Amino acid sequence: MGSKADQRAQKKREKQKKKRAEASRARASRAPVVPASRSGRPDLSAAAGWPLGECYLSETWSEHGPRVEAGFVRQHAGGRCAAVFFAADLRDGGVSDVLAAADVSSDAVTGEVARRSERAGHALHLAEGDLVARVLHTALELGDTNGVERPAGIADALELMGEVDGSTSPFTLLTGPPPPPPPKKKTLLGWIFGDG
Repeated sequence: MGSKADQRAQKKREKQKKKRAEASRARASRAPVVPASRSGRPDLSAAAGWPLGECYLSETWSEHGPRVEAGFVRQHAGGRCAAVFFAADLRDGGVSDVLAAADVSSDAVTGEVARRSERAGHALHLAEGDLVARVLHTALELGDTNGVERPAGIADALELMGEVDGSTSPFTLLTGPPPPPPPKKKTLLGWIFGDG
């Protein structure tokens, strides 16, 4: 059994070793999972092979011709994410406000969901990745039909989605302006008294 000084020195060495190991793990978790391309932009094609993460869609997506905020996320096994967020107009068509990011934390994704929910005035809910892709492709098709220019960053969104194109989503999107309300039916009292 060593002296008290030896025990303290041993304890100090163990503590330093533990600190160094934690710092090394922290550096490794911050290391980019997605390599940068030659242009300095993240290479989202590498992230397109990752499994789908939690995807998001405005709660108004099922209404007739809404403006929808959406997020499509892929998550690396190490926990880092690649995500694309956008606003889609399902009434007149077009996509705007595209934000693509690679090698971000899940907290950054959650923060962007909160910002977009607040800006839109309604919540973004979890949605199937295929439905989010269908919203994007439908808005792009409507925009192309109506002569709306595609925004910068849309290539990144399509690249990250990869093979997910919305074709297998069982949901129908209601595009264009809502139909006019049905004419008011006359009631028996209306016929008798001339109301309505």
